Amino acid sequence: MKKIIVFIKIILSILFLSCLLDWNYGYYELVRFLGMIGFGILAYRERKNKTWLIFFIASAILINPLFKIALGRLLWNVIDVIWAIILLGSIGDYKEILEHNIKGVGLFLLCLLPLTFIAYIWHFFTS
Repeated sequence: MKKIIVFIKIILSILFLSCLLDWNYGYYELVRFLGMIGFGILAYRERKNKTWLIFFIASAILINPLFKIALGRLLWNVIDVIWAIILLGSIGDYKEILEHNIKGVGLFLLCLLPLTFIAYIWHFFTS
């Protein structure tokens, strides 16, 4: 079960970071739907830890595709980066899984974050 949680956190982080690029509206709807499901699963998994439970439920409500909350592109991008950092940072709780099964993923994601941020800043200033 821990492998699935790590997988969900990595996939959600990649989805959120990819929202920094320019996509058509359908992609953002897909990210909202998958994000709501992912945060729902994470909330259920962390139901004994009140802090994580509240964070994941609040995130699922914020990103839900049914009752949309309009925040503007820039604010959504900031939230996407914050979510990605928190999700990737929380993978450290599953250190034994990363050491034995997903060694290269941590290093890859560690390199991906600054590159994504640089690409976003470049895109922001050139458009």
